[in-house]
Amino acid sequence: MIGFEKIGQDHSKGKINWRLVDENGADHRHKFFQDSIQENSVTVRRRRVVDIAAVADVGEARNLLASGWEYKTSYPATISNIPHYILVKRQ
Repeated sequence: MIGFEKIGQDHSKGKINWRLVDENGADHRHKFFQDSIQENSVTVRRRRVVDIAAVADVGEARNLLASGWEYKTSYPATISNIPHYILVKRQ
């Protein structure tokens, strides 16, 4: 069973700080994070999305892919069913 334990309170902001604990009272960590940290001793760094593009032209989508953008999805967004390609740029 997993629960929360109050570890403090910031009176100036009115905020309570909590930590996630398991049934033994130890800090609970998700297995995904434990496994990735053990496999990769280097700090895990996530790249965040800094820009999103929705383009209708395949050529423009290819240019964005060539310049480092990542393809996410496509969908028919208009009445005339012109496909829109959704790409993201990560930092």
